[in-house]
Amino acid sequence: MASAYPLEEHGLVSKGLYSIVSDIVGSECIVKIRQQKHELYDTIISCNASQTFKDLTNITSGSMAEGFTFKSSDIDIMQIDNNIVVLHGISSHVFDTSDIPTVLCMETDNIAPGFARLRCIKYDYRNLLYPNCLIARGESVYFSSRVARESHFSQSNRRIHGPCSTGVSIFGIEDDAAYTLNCPFWPKQAESFIYRSLCHGWPSLDVLTDICKDGCLFVPIYSKQQTNSELIDLEWRISFSLAEKKLIHSMNHCQFLCYGLMKIFLNEVLKNIPETGELLCSYFMKTAVFCEISENPNNWTPPNFIEKTWNVFRRIMCWVSVGYCPNYFIPEHNMFYDKIYGSHQRNLMLSLRTLYDEGYWCLLRCPSLYEPLSLVIYLPFLVNLLPTNEDSHTEIITSETSKVMSITSCIELPLSNDNLFRTLWNTTQEKMQHTLNIRLPKRELNIR
Repeated sequence: MASAYPLEEHGLVSKGLYSIVSDIVGSECIVKIRQQKHELYDTIISCNASQTFKDLTNITSGSMAEGFTFKSSDIDIMQIDNNIVVLHGISSHVFDTSDIPTVLCMETDNIAPGFARLRCIKYDYRNLLYPNCLIARGESVYFSSRVARESHFSQSNRRIHGPCSTGVSIFGIEDDAAYTLNCPFWPKQAESFIYRSLCHGWPSLDVLTDICKDGCLFVPIYSKQQTNSELIDLEWRISFSLAEKKLIHSMNHCQFLCYGLMKIFLNEVLKNIPETGELLCSYFMKTAVFCEISENPNNWTPPNFIEKTWNVFRRIMCWVSVGYCPNYFIPEHNMFYDKIYGSHQRNLMLSLRTLYDEGYWCLLRCPSLYEPLSLVIYLPFLVNLLPTNEDSHTEIITSETSKVMSITSCIELPLSNDNLFRTLWNTTQEKMQHTLNIRLPKRELNIR
């Protein structure tokens, strides 16, 4: 990372940034409470569904279920059809399907990584929510993703986008709901995830076992690589939403805050870049954080917070430069396909390179970080701006530096010295603008 400061000061800034992001995202205790609240909600809603509507089980995912409460945070509802199970290969011989009305078998031959066709090996019209999903192709019968998606939301006042429909949830916020099918086995396409996890030691063996035990889901959307119109309607995407939620819940707080900081940077900086703002999404950030933790699982502590976050940013840059973003569970699935290429790829790379050359100064572009992070970065060095014979001022600055570094009072400076600190604040803004070589918005220091 580009830095003009010695390593000892870099560690102080890193701890300061960690505390600022923790204040924005939430403490470790608060985040765990949010996550447990959604786990409890899943349990309650499933119990109610079993009494009133046995066909579907609702499970929450998305950033709110992960533990975030940003304005941009959403909630995803995975609506799992309880009358259908998806099997693959050998699993069909060892799994008892006698009580399951409809059994599908996944086919992955001649299909893009991360997708599958679902062939019926057993079905019962009487217990199917959408019997019109059964489509004959030659001597086989398949379960249509297009018909399932359209049928599931045809009776609701919701708009369809991708595999989901968007509307207002019982929480009073916008949610994305998806009709999904369950596979109780870990898919063969994602076996490399197990080997990588065992090799690197993340996630832990207990979490890994729990993830694999839950299997995967299938959501009704086809691969953009598919050009055969007759096969498009039959393709389903393999979803690892349940596994992703467990991985995030297993993170330590430094890892979780790194993910949170990348979401802040995405929403407040990257999405505001003209022409390329819509190319990157939070799922790419999540994938980069997963990869960084998996490959470098040690030393995720506050003094290393900036370094770890910067590694994630560099990983995103590397993916953009080659036009390939590997799915964390199925690396052969390029999530940049048909989205980041050509002129879009070049323009995005130029924008990311500009931010990269600024070093961690680029974080000052985030409105929510600008004021507290400015103080964290500059207060340790402001003592050098004062005459050496003004001991009283030196003591004031030293005292306030300690306050900032502990983030007990990031910007609550004593009123008796307001003129001094306003002068220093204006000086820091001028110095930042000169260092960054960009025009920053002029901001007033909030003195209480």
